[in-house]
Amino acid sequence: MLIERDEALPELDHELYNDFLSRVDVQGVAIQALKCEFIRAAFDSAGGDISFEIHMECLRDEDADGEFVAVGTVRVKAKSKKTRRICKRIDCTMEGRYRVNGEFDEAMLAHFERNALFNLWPYLREAIHESSIKMDGPQFILPLLRL
Repeated sequence: MLIERDEALPELDHELYNDFLSRVDVQGVAIQALKCEFIRAAFDSAGGDISFEIHMECLRDEDADGEFVAVGTVRVKAKSKKTRRICKRIDCTMEGRYRVNGEFDEAMLAHFERNALFNLWPYLREAIHESSIKMDGPQFILPLLRL
């Protein structure tokens, strides 16, 4: 699984969750942080192995009634096939802002993390790919997410 949680998800009433989903509206998506590193000394033309990890979290916005944010962070790195050292790394943090018409609880937010990942993934994927093109070395093309 792409998202690892520290604790198990709470029990879910599917009718209540479907009702919650019908009341959620996306307010916006923005890059919060982007860090690109290229270590030329570790790079070799033989290519490298690319890996990535994802962290996703939904948090209630205490300053805005009925709103929450989904924060997704992706770290992508390439290791040289010859030296096995990291030669390229990109960290990207993206935020999706949502508004809910009516009440919701923390259990709904915990379950929404997977939905939010699917909402943010195309933007994260594009930011990583575009950044990798501007750097020397291997380009990063993250896979499509499947249900």
